[in-house]
Amino acid sequence: MMKPVMITISGELTIYQVAETRALLQRALTGHDGSDQLMLDLAGVTECDGAGVQLLLAFSQAVSAGGTDLVLCYVAPFLAELLREFGLGSRFAECAPAVAA
Repeated sequence: MMKPVMITISGELTIYQVAETRALLQRALTGHDGSDQLMLDLAGVTECDGAGVQLLLAFSQAVSAGGTDLVLCYVAPFLAELLREFGLGSRFAECAPAVAA
């Protein structure tokens, strides 16, 4: 039975912080054995640009390569809209409703 592993991202998810966030996600992926569901808590994300979206997409692909889907949780409306603008609205599963802005 899969148990969820929650990874929390907060603050800006922009080109200026993407390297730091990538390191956090890489550590989570390295410690992941493939039997657990990976979930990203995005409630604390205050800003996101194209680099942040690319990072989310690359992480999702890396997780999928290991046989698991990435689930986004508590996606702020601005971030959900940004993902739709990039044509990625259906790429990620969401486990919880978006939080109010």
